[in-house]
Amino acid sequence: MGLTDLLLRLRALASRRRAEEELDEELNFHLEMEARKKRLEGAPEAEARRTARVAFNGLERVREECRDARGIRWLEDIGRDLRYGARVLRKSPAFTTIAILSLAIGIGANTAVFTLVDRVLLRRLPVPDPDQLVVLKWVSNGKGYYSSSNSRGDRNGLNVVTWDIFCKMREQSRTMAAVFGFTERGRANVVANGDARISDVLLVSGNYFPGLGGSTVMGRPILDDDDTANGLPAAVISYRFWERAFALDSGVLGKTIYVNRQPCAVVGVTPRGFRGATGIETTEVTLPVRMRRRLDEGDQWESRFTGSDIFWVQTMGRLKPRVDTRTAQAELNNIFLQLLPNRTAGERKAGLPKLVVEPGARGRGFLQADYKEPLVMLLAIVAAALLMTCANLAGLLLARASARGKEIAFRLAVGANRLQLMRQLVVEGALLSAIGGIAGLALARWGISALVAMKAAPAALALAPDIRVLAFTAAVALLTTLLFALAPAIRATRVDVAHAMKDDPSGSTGGGRLVPVRILLAMQIAVALVLVGGAGLFARTLANLRAIPLGFNPQKLILFGVAPESNGYRETRGNQLFADICARLKRIPGVPP
Repeated sequence: MGLTDLLLRLRALASRRRAEEELDEELNFHLEMEARKKRLEGAPEAEARRTARVAFNGLERVREECRDARGIRWLEDIGRDLRYGARVLRKSPAFTTIAILSLAIGIGANTAVFTLVDRVLLRRLPVPDPDQLVVLKWVSNGKGYYSSSNSRGDRNGLNVVTWDIFCKMREQSRTMAAVFGFTERGRANVVANGDARISDVLLVSGNYFPGLGGSTVMGRPILDDDDTANGLPAAVISYRFWERAFALDSGVLGKTIYVNRQPCAVVGVTPRGFRGATGIETTEVTLPVRMRRRLDEGDQWESRFTGSDIFWVQTMGRLKPRVDTRTAQAELNNIFLQLLPNRTAGERKAGLPKLVVEPGARGRGFLQADYKEPLVMLLAIVAAALLMTCANLAGLLLARASARGKEIAFRLAVGANRLQLMRQLVVEGALLSAIGGIAGLALARWGISALVAMKAAPAALALAPDIRVLAFTAAVALLTTLLFALAPAIRATRVDVAHAMKDDPSGSTGGGRLVPVRILLAMQIAVALVLVGGAGLFARTLANLRAIPLGFNPQKLILFGVAPESNGYRETRGNQLFADICARLKRIPGVPP
């Protein structure tokens, strides 16, 4: 089928009335030509027309053959079924409303939870060749210094090493295209354009951006020349920070910002949505890792960041082509063990650690470890709720099919195809699923906000629906159609026409026909008991938590923090600052002394 032919057929489908008029004109033309031929042979007018119609062997049959020749008859049939299904649903507004609301809640809840699961557990980092990224961890089964039991939510080990170990792995590795390090400085006081704000700061090695595969929309990333002890303090800001602090000023490059009073020159801006190695968009300012000394000069322990026994550099890498993780792990583990701090024989015997190379396509892994269990649990709960919704709707459709028994039996009696009737009933269910899916998308946005407020996911994630979420919603809508519409459609078309056409069709509703209803009822009761029991336990837990005495009245409290040391305040001056703040707060009307 050529493109021109396909376009003509689609035009005929879109302009169905015009296509039918053109078909009638063409058939009437051929009929008139045949009748004229008979008249020229001497036949009377009436006889000529009758003979012409006989020659065509039925105009309606010819019309159907012409429609079939268009090659899109199935689309026309589905369109007709959709129009008929819409009319049927409009005649039952109560049933339609209940069904759509039930589906909207079930599909919306699944879409909301899947959005979080996709962002946290499934989404890969938006960088070139993310499958080549790996996370470098060390694990230990022992106790004491080499125990990994203090892993921040990651029970499989720590992905932090000493500065010396990181440098040696970067220099000596032959299996890695890059070994890069970073550490979260946390929140710092950042002054830009004369306005101070608290922002998240990330400290990175000079090969962080090239190794990760990150880029900038303006300027350049941090390079090795910036990551030197006396190098020019350089800063790469996020797109969000550029928008908030500089109003997307194109002349931002070269401007000076102050991070904890330390001047830094803006050298680049990361793209919108750049998530770095962490997987979430929290970092607003990225600095060379050597800036740690300047930012934390007041903390003597932190200033010793090159010590051989201080593990703080989070480490990732990019494999060379055609190098597997086992080969890289064997090489890097040797480097790691050679540079471990000298400890007592007992501590080493308690559990000598080893380096492990794990896939890093989704980032460093802490985010997944923190939120995996609650998200998987939520997904199982909403899936069970959707299953119960489908069971309820299947029961309602079975009841509707029983009420429409005479209609279905009459259509079968006059020659309707059973498959056509099944298709019609499934299309009605698909209409409900489609409308419920659209409404579910709207509810999903509210559900995502509620889950973030409940701390079921980090608020820094970009949670706007995208093509993956839309595809998931469409798949769920299709699955629900198959679950609640197909079985009732099959059962509804298996009717005894003779009994169903009677005024009292008792013969068509024997005990065998009640088996599906009983199965659905048993499923609903089973799932409902599980959900009600879980909800009861959850409500009891919440009630117990709310009953725990806090020791103070939490009403109308505002929590905020002040970090004067970030701006160079020493102990005496900082205490005076706190005293001044308290004095000013007490003078505000409505604030108790």
